[in-house]
Amino acid sequence: MNKLGKDQSFARVVNRKLVIDKLREKEMSATVISQEVGLSNASISSILSELLEDNIIKISYSASVSGKGRKQVVYTMNDSYGLILVIALSDKQSRFVISNIKEEILYEERKEVIGYDLENIYELILSIKAILQQPKFSSLEIKNVILSLPGRVNKKTGELQLSKQYDPTLFQEKNMIARLFQKYFCEKVYLYNDIYLAMLGEQAKGALVDVQDALLVYVDEGIGASFIFNGTIYNGNLGYAGELGLMRVFYHGREDYLDEFTSLRAIKEQTKIGRVRELVAAYEQKGEVYHLINTSASVLGKSLKDIQEFLNVSKIVLSGRISKFGKDYMEAVKKEGELSFSKTQIEFSSLANDATVIGAISLAVEKLSTPEEKTA
Repeated sequence: MNKLGKDQSFARVVNRKLVIDKLREKEMSATVISQEVGLSNASISSILSELLEDNIIKISYSASVSGKGRKQVVYTMNDSYGLILVIALSDKQSRFVISNIKEEILYEERKEVIGYDLENIYELILSIKAILQQPKFSSLEIKNVILSLPGRVNKKTGELQLSKQYDPTLFQEKNMIARLFQKYFCEKVYLYNDIYLAMLGEQAKGALVDVQDALLVYVDEGIGASFIFNGTIYNGNLGYAGELGLMRVFYHGREDYLDEFTSLRAIKEQTKIGRVRELVAAYEQKGEVYHLINTSASVLGKSLKDIQEFLNVSKIVLSGRISKFGKDYMEAVKKEGELSFSKTQIEFSSLANDATVIGAISLAVEKLSTPEEKTA
């Protein structure tokens, strides 16, 4: 293909995405889409015809236009196009969600877990298959599967590293875990780090909509993070950027990893309290546990201040179960974190643990909506 052909093909993909992104927001007529994306009526009509043929969109309704002898056709994403399966295998809990291309959650189920091996992955697969046999799902095809995983997911190989929760056999033989889901559901199975997906969720529907430079910090059993620079998520060479828990910090004469001062795991070890809800109850008594946890918040705040000094992001969002400690915890973080020369806004995520699922669904729809993914 000559350069002109390539340029036209690329422009077609970009324009198609513009149209789909508008219809993901709400149903619209061709005229409204044309006005909002700045393309001609003829171009919009051609793209809509293509999307109708692909079954990605459908006609929502048509109505007479006042004073004109024609009907206005309104388009929407096609909720019968197929199903998206999101499987979040995170700290202490597995969760699976069934969604449609309109990003509506149709079903979800959660289960407490200690770790992951072949046995409980097979149990999860059987549970999902049983749900998919229900009449409302049985006639619909699984279009893709997003696996959300804690730890380091190598963006080049898809392998998971540094996660103690997983039996190593799940990632042998070119990722057995991915091949299992391919075998029982569909060929398009994608593995992603959970914090990366949470960042997508925050960008789609959370605190980071239209924010160009930001940091998402996830504090739970461990600590992870994700960065946005100039509106784009930065992953690093292998996809490992954001391992905040591995930062070395000094506090009261002690040097250790940030994870050892501020993660829920470290707090549980120090307080001898094993359940988060019991930790929250003890924290609310404003005694020794309260001061210990707020001290850990101060350590986190100091680290965020140091990061802000050289990254100069406009917003820092905290997520994970650490948010259950509420306002006083946040104030302890801000007391240190907002001392940086370049000021930043620090707040809790409004999406909490739902950010990962929202991000995974958004990514799945993105993959389904592009010609490259359709024909891969």
